[in-house]
Amino acid sequence: MLDERGRRKPNFREEDSVGVVFGDGQTWHVPKPWLEVRPILRENRVMDNLKLLTYGKDLDSIIDSLASARTFGDQIYLSAFLATHLLQWQYDLSVEEISELFKWRVGEPASFAWAQAVVAVATGQSGPKLWRDTGD
Repeated sequence: MLDERGRRKPNFREEDSVGVVFGDGQTWHVPKPWLEVRPILRENRVMDNLKLLTYGKDLDSIIDSLASARTFGDQIYLSAFLATHLLQWQYDLSVEEISELFKWRVGEPASFAWAQAVVAVATGQSGPKLWRDTGD
């Protein structure tokens, strides 16, 4: 069995993550998206702002695809793809090791609760939001 604590990268921040129980029965921490605020300008004045959660363009497109997934297989595939990237931000894990975390059993909905939990984190339905100070 993989050692979750031993695989944490130096940039790991538990307070900026949500614990998710994966197929190995352990809790691994999925990073929360950042809250990004974009001003809406009209006639050179800020009239309003747009608030959105983001991981960046590449991962945001996966999340958008999840919203339109038509089959259960597509949902699991996209959830695993997203979870792979999010876990690799936090942990030193190979793709082969991560695939062990995605075990699920047909006919046992609880065995793929990890997929639902990852999507809940990614869409801001789990835990407080983060403000990311990029120094810009």
